[in-house]
Amino acid sequence: MWYRDFPNMRLRPSCICLGTADFGTAQSEADSFAQMDFFLEHGGNILDTAHIYGTWVAGQNSASEKTIGKWLKSRGNRDAVLIATKGAHPDLGNMAVQRLSPAEIGRDLDESLAHLGIDTVDLYWLHRDDPAREVGEIVTTMDNLVKKGKIRLWGLSNWRCSRFREAVAYSRAHGLSEPAGNQLLWSLATVNPGSGGDPTIVAMDGETWEYHRESNTAVMPFTSQARGYFSKLRSGAQMQDWVRNTYENPANLARFERLTELSARTGVAIEALVVAWLTAQPFLTIPIISSRNIEQLARSLAAADLRLDAEARDYLAEGV
Repeated sequence: MWYRDFPNMRLRPSCICLGTADFGTAQSEADSFAQMDFFLEHGGNILDTAHIYGTWVAGQNSASEKTIGKWLKSRGNRDAVLIATKGAHPDLGNMAVQRLSPAEIGRDLDESLAHLGIDTVDLYWLHRDDPAREVGEIVTTMDNLVKKGKIRLWGLSNWRCSRFREAVAYSRAHGLSEPAGNQLLWSLATVNPGSGGDPTIVAMDGETWEYHRESNTAVMPFTSQARGYFSKLRSGAQMQDWVRNTYENPANLARFERLTELSARTGVAIEALVVAWLTAQPFLTIPIISSRNIEQLARSLAAADLRLDAEARDYLAEGV
């Protein structure tokens, strides 16, 4: 495992982050503990969760955070782990109504701290944007939470590039803490326009990529392995219709051919190559990976020791 230089982070984060959206629900508590143990044993040290994770299952509000909290307490390893969580997500029953008032942000954060059993979140993301709300109010709210010691760093998830730029500009103009990173949908697989079921999700695009290249602002991509699209093509495993509808296109099929060729030539699993393509970007990128079991996690973690050069990175994406 190699580690990244992330400004002002309590620890140098591992080059890969473990996603925990299904911990405590689709993943049992025992299986969730096993994955976190395995991740730490192999050098990983940053976990990604959210206040909303697990709430889609009846009676399981914030199941992911609560599972991580139990694990931290049982292992006594808080000082060795970076915790990233998200708040201010709309209520699942009414996604059109945003929740970014100071009171809503503060309430979600306090609940997350209680679920996790910690005093301070290392990296706190706002899970969605509210373009109708003045960015200055949001930035000021986050800066106040930093000053209170409840969060160390904060970032923005599913924000458009123009709004991200606006938040940074406001922070700098007023001497406030600024967004430390961006969390958005991004993988080697291009998403078919209009295929997503949630219009509030924001994917990487050319403008955003160029902004991060110029500023070297960190990105932590979610769905970084495209729901296993490439590995399922390789193995012939059953693929859900919505995954195929999201990712099946000529560009991705061509990328699959190049992935297959590079995997055969290097002996590196496709799962690891897809992750390594992200860690090879010309700006700080820490992909969030998720796995159903230890075997999948082990194949993905092979990317932790793999550094693609620019030639291999561009070959996978563009064939040049």
